[in-house]
Amino acid sequence: MDPVIGQIKGAIGGLSQAISLADDLEGVAKQVQDLGKKELAARAEWRRKQTQVNGDYAFLNAVDEYHRVKEAVQMREQVKKQVIQEYGKAGWKK
Repeated sequence: MDPVIGQIKGAIGGLSQAISLADDLEGVAKQVQDLGKKELAARAEWRRKQTQVNGDYAFLNAVDEYHRVKEAVQMREQVKKQVIQEYGKAGWKK
């Protein structure tokens, strides 16, 4: 066998391995990229759920609770006034 042909075959074999390695690396890079996309999507979904659970709804729940407490305090004051009217201050003991 001619030494030049042997060198050419060796070079082609080396190039073939380099191309195969590049393809493998490209596949790994695509898998990492896909995993990154899935992670971003999962984080976005988690943030969306957290906003629903702890964000806007929590504010609305706090406003509703504030109104309920305010209403209860007002009702207590009305009852206190009625008791004091009917039975005097001694009728209302804390």
